[in-house]
Amino acid sequence: MVKMKHKLLVSIFLFSSAFSEMIFIPEDYDSIQSAIDAASTGDSLIVSPGTYLENIDFLGKQILVSSEYYIDSDSTLIGATIIDAGSIASAVTFKNNESFTSILQGFTLQNGIGNNEDPDGNGSFYTYGGGIYFEDSSPTIKNCVIQNNTANQGGGGGLFCYNASPVFWGCLILNNTTDDVGGGLYGREGSEPKFYDCTFEANTAEFGGGCYLRNESVPEMENVIFLNNIANNSGGGISLKDNADLSGSNVEIVGNEADGLGGGLYINNADPSFNFLLIADNLSSSGGGGYIRNNSSVDFTNTTISNNSAGLYGEGLYLRDDSDLSFLNS
Repeated sequence: MVKMKHKLLVSIFLFSSAFSEMIFIPEDYDSIQSAIDAASTGDSLIVSPGTYLENIDFLGKQILVSSEYYIDSDSTLIGATIIDAGSIASAVTFKNNESFTSILQGFTLQNGIGNNEDPDGNGSFYTYGGGIYFEDSSPTIKNCVIQNNTANQGGGGGLFCYNASPVFWGCLILNNTTDDVGGGLYGREGSEPKFYDCTFEANTAEFGGGCYLRNESVPEMENVIFLNNIANNSGGGISLKDNADLSGSNVEIVGNEADGLGGGLYINNADPSFNFLLIADNLSSSGGGGYIRNNSSVDFTNTTISNNSAGLYGEGLYLRDDSDLSFLNS
């Protein structure tokens, strides 16, 4: 019975794949969004180099939208194929239950200013996700540069996740800003984004220059670098709050700065764990490498903490309020 079920699933997959299309832009459609509007499940949309002044929405479709990087793996095509949001809204939106089979690959996303959204449904609208807005979705983002986006009076200059768990492979989140939280990334309400071989560089926020995660949002990071991010208040590299229990492996937090607390890391009521972690050359008022507070329990394994600076207290780390810290082979 089980074997028959597997055969049936394979047959359905082969049947549906046989009818998927390869759509080329601008040859077949003059815009990426018009191609998405026309696409069906399983279709692949291949975009030629150029600058596309668009704000695209996947509309819940299980499709691939890629630059020609998908065809020949030439990394120069990432910088040559641009989705420019034109300072109108988010460059890309996923908010219709997109799954991992909804794939965006090989683009530079820029000049987004975020969507005016009310994900809580409480009647209060704010601006979120300058580069990409994720809500109730878990798509795949591969080999993209998310740069020069903003999301003021809300957060997530580069990326915003609300009850969303996208997966990122080989992405650069660069020079995004907000006057609120999460210059590179803002995640909340049970979001579980995953990052593999990614870099957060030169992003700026009031709290969480590189990223800000809270409300039981539990990210996973492997081979991820936080470099030269700035928080005007706390958490230059990473801010974790209220059970945002990050799991990190091979993470580097280097050269980040906070005017307030936690140049590299700011942890408030969260229990993250790291294996193979470097915290170096970060700067803040207190807790140059990291500031840990409010019953947080932190595990550092195979960790190096070096050459961090604090104007007042805790050049390496500062702990308070019944927090626990364990080191192994560090």
